[in-house]
Amino acid sequence: MKKITILTLLLLAMTLFIFCDSTAEAKIKKGTDANGNTWKYNTKTNTLTFKGNSSLEEYDDCSSGVPSWFKFSEKAKKVVIKGKISKISYGTFRNFENLENVIMADSVKNIDSCAFSSCKKLKQIKFSKNLKKIGSYAFDNGNLKRIELPNSLQIIGRGAFENQLKLKRITIPANVKKIGDNVFWNCPNLTRMIIKSKKLKYIGEDILVGAEKKVIVKVPKECKKNYKDMISKGIENSVIRFKVIK
Repeated sequence: MKKITILTLLLLAMTLFIFCDSTAEAKIKKGTDANGNTWKYNTKTNTLTFKGNSSLEEYDDCSSGVPSWFKFSEKAKKVVIKGKISKISYGTFRNFENLENVIMADSVKNIDSCAFSSCKKLKQIKFSKNLKKIGSYAFDNGNLKRIELPNSLQIIGRGAFENQLKLKRITIPANVKKIGDNVFWNCPNLTRMIIKSKKLKYIGEDILVGAEKKVIVKVPKECKKNYKDMISKGIENSVIRFKVIK
């Protein structure tokens, strides 16, 4: 009888320990970055949420300081940016190895260089409707299948989407004025690009180098010759087929 009672008590103690431990894991952890923006991390949903009125703190491997929330870079699956934050700074979420989903407030106008570099599990991005610029290598080295760029976008920096190994198609919105070098370099599954913009003044070199399949590039009729000359630089003609948007 005593043995049964002791065993029952042990099982009860273990159940309470597991319950308390799982409850502890669901805590909200909070902090403030170097620019005064607040952040909170939900350990149950693995969601990192930012709110403020300034640029998010940058992270440079060469600098001595590490943002206080960077300790969740191996666990965070979702990033939500709220408030009036205008810029996602250099390297802010670089190497967030389990990040899957990003939601940006419409206050964000600039995504700086390397902001989401090497986020290899990133699947979904809800861009700000007022985004103006995507910086160099901002989303390189990933596995995005689909990218919906906002109509407000004007500049796509060098190598912004290079090494996106699963990307199949991309649409360049109507207000884009500049596409940097190597933007879609080594995107082997990219087969369709639609350029809606008639405002492009610069298309960098080698933007489609590394495409392993024939890429159909659709462009406005009046821009076909000019865009074809710029896009074809450094690329074998057999890789690209130009068509007019109907």
